[in-house]
Amino acid sequence: MLCVVDASFVGSLFLPGEGGSGSLALAQRIGREGAAAPAIWQLEILNMLLVAQRKSRLTLAMRGQILDSLDAMPIALEPALSHSQRGDVLHLAEKHALTTYDASYLELAMRLGLGLATLDLDLRKAAKTEGLSLL
Repeated sequence: MLCVVDASFVGSLFLPGEGGSGSLALAQRIGREGAAAPAIWQLEILNMLLVAQRKSRLTLAMRGQILDSLDAMPIALEPALSHSQRGDVLHLAEKHALTTYDASYLELAMRLGLGLATLDLDLRKAAKTEGLSLL
Protein backbone atom coordinates (compact mmCIF):
# COMPACT_ATOMS: atom_id res chain seq x y z
CA MET A 1 0.00 0.00 0.00
CA LEU A 2 1.43 3.33 -1.08
CA CYS A 3 -0.39 6.05 0.87
CA VAL A 4 -3.54 7.46 2.41
CA VAL A 5 -5.61 9.53 -0.05
CA ASP A 6 -8.02 12.33 0.77
CA ALA A 7 -10.85 13.94 -1.17
CA SER A 8 -8.73 16.89 -2.34
CA PHE A 9 -6.41 14.49 -4.13
CA VAL A 10 -9.35 12.79 -5.84
CA GLY A 11 -10.69 16.19 -6.87
CA SER A 12 -7.35 16.94 -8.51
CA LEU A 13 -7.79 13.81 -10.63
CA PHE A 14 -11.35 14.24 -11.76
CA LEU A 15 -12.61 17.81 -11.49
CA PRO A 16 -12.01 20.07 -14.47
CA GLY A 17 -9.13 22.48 -13.91
CA GLU A 18 -8.02 20.93 -10.61
CA GLY A 19 -5.21 18.56 -11.46
CA GLY A 20 -1.85 18.23 -13.03
CA SER A 21 0.49 15.59 -14.35
CA GLY A 22 1.80 14.92 -10.83
CA SER A 23 -1.64 13.84 -9.64
CA LEU A 24 -2.07 11.56 -12.64
CA ALA A 25 1.32 9.92 -12.09
CA LEU A 26 0.48 9.33 -8.44
CA ALA A 27 -2.92 7.88 -9.41
CA GLN A 28 -1.15 5.41 -11.68
CA ARG A 29 1.12 4.36 -8.80
CA ILE A 30 -1.93 3.96 -6.56
CA GLY A 31 -3.47 1.79 -9.28
CA ARG A 32 -0.48 -0.55 -9.00
CA GLU A 33 0.29 -0.34 -5.27
CA GLY A 34 -3.03 0.53 -3.62
CA ALA A 35 -3.99 3.16 -1.08
CA ALA A 36 -6.10 3.55 2.05
CA ALA A 37 -8.72 6.04 3.19
CA PRO A 38 -10.85 6.51 6.31
CA ALA A 39 -14.56 5.66 6.07
CA ILE A 40 -15.47 9.38 5.86
CA TRP A 41 -13.68 9.52 2.48
CA GLN A 42 -16.69 8.11 0.64
CA LEU A 43 -19.01 10.80 1.97
CA GLU A 44 -16.51 13.54 1.22
CA ILE A 45 -16.16 12.28 -2.35
CA LEU A 46 -19.92 12.10 -2.84
CA ASN A 47 -20.35 15.62 -1.48
CA MET A 48 -17.53 17.00 -3.62
CA LEU A 49 -19.09 15.48 -6.76
CA LEU A 50 -22.59 16.67 -5.84
CA VAL A 51 -21.37 20.23 -5.26
CA ALA A 52 -19.42 20.15 -8.54
CA GLN A 53 -22.53 18.97 -10.35
CA ARG A 54 -24.67 21.68 -8.73
CA LYS A 55 -22.13 24.27 -9.88
CA SER A 56 -22.28 22.83 -13.43
CA ARG A 57 -18.68 21.64 -13.29
CA LEU A 58 -19.85 18.06 -13.94
CA THR A 59 -22.79 16.38 -15.60
CA LEU A 60 -24.70 13.51 -14.05
CA ALA A 61 -23.03 11.18 -16.57
CA MET A 62 -19.57 12.48 -15.63
CA ARG A 63 -20.35 11.95 -11.95
CA GLY A 64 -21.25 8.34 -12.66
CA GLN A 65 -18.07 7.79 -14.67
CA ILE A 66 -15.95 9.24 -11.87
CA LEU A 67 -17.60 6.98 -9.30
CA ASP A 68 -17.05 3.97 -11.57
CA SER A 69 -13.37 4.93 -11.93
CA LEU A 70 -13.00 5.28 -8.17
CA ASP A 71 -14.63 1.90 -7.60
CA ALA A 72 -11.97 0.37 -9.86
CA MET A 73 -9.08 1.90 -7.88
CA PRO A 74 -7.54 -0.29 -5.16
CA ILE A 75 -8.39 2.00 -2.24
CA ALA A 76 -8.99 0.14 1.00
CA LEU A 77 -11.55 1.82 3.23
CA GLU A 78 -10.84 1.60 6.91
CA PRO A 79 -13.68 0.58 9.23
CA ALA A 80 -15.17 2.83 11.87
CA LEU A 81 -12.72 4.19 14.40
CA SER A 82 -12.08 2.43 17.67
CA HIS A 83 -12.37 4.30 20.96
CA SER A 84 -8.64 5.00 21.11
CA GLN A 85 -8.50 5.99 17.43
CA ARG A 86 -11.30 8.52 18.02
CA GLY A 87 -9.21 9.98 20.82
CA ASP A 88 -6.19 10.18 18.52
CA VAL A 89 -8.23 11.98 15.85
CA LEU A 90 -9.49 14.52 18.38
CA HIS A 91 -5.98 15.07 19.71
CA LEU A 92 -4.57 15.64 16.22
CA ALA A 93 -7.45 17.96 15.28
CA GLU A 94 -6.82 20.07 18.39
CA LYS A 95 -3.05 20.00 18.04
CA HIS A 96 -3.04 21.11 14.40
CA ALA A 97 -6.29 23.16 14.28
CA LEU A 98 -7.80 20.71 11.76
CA THR A 99 -11.33 19.50 11.29
CA THR A 100 -11.86 16.01 12.65
CA TYR A 101 -12.47 14.95 9.04
CA ASP A 102 -8.97 16.05 8.02
CA ALA A 103 -7.44 14.73 11.23
CA SER A 104 -8.88 11.28 10.39
CA TYR A 105 -6.64 11.15 7.29
CA LEU A 106 -3.64 12.22 9.35
CA GLU A 107 -4.37 9.64 12.07
CA LEU A 108 -4.75 6.86 9.50
CA ALA A 109 -1.49 7.72 7.72
CA MET A 110 0.33 7.79 11.06
CA ARG A 111 -1.24 4.52 12.23
CA LEU A 112 -0.42 2.70 8.99
CA GLY A 113 3.00 4.31 8.57
CA LEU A 114 2.10 5.59 5.11
CA GLY A 115 2.57 8.84 3.25
CA LEU A 116 -0.34 11.19 2.60
CA ALA A 117 -1.74 12.30 -0.76
CA THR A 118 -3.52 15.61 -0.21
CA LEU A 119 -3.65 19.10 -1.65
CA ASP A 120 -5.11 20.57 1.54
CA LEU A 121 -2.52 23.05 2.80
CA ASP A 122 -3.39 22.76 6.50
CA LEU A 123 -3.35 18.98 6.33
CA ARG A 124 -0.03 19.03 4.45
CA LYS A 125 1.46 21.27 7.14
CA ALA A 126 0.21 18.96 9.91
CA ALA A 127 1.54 15.88 8.12
CA LYS A 128 4.93 17.51 7.72
CA THR A 129 4.99 18.44 11.41
CA GLU A 130 4.20 14.81 12.28
CA GLY A 131 7.04 13.58 10.06
CA LEU A 132 4.87 12.01 7.35
CA SER A 133 5.90 11.95 3.73
CA LEU A 134 3.72 13.90 1.31
CA LEU A 135 2.95 12.53 -2.12
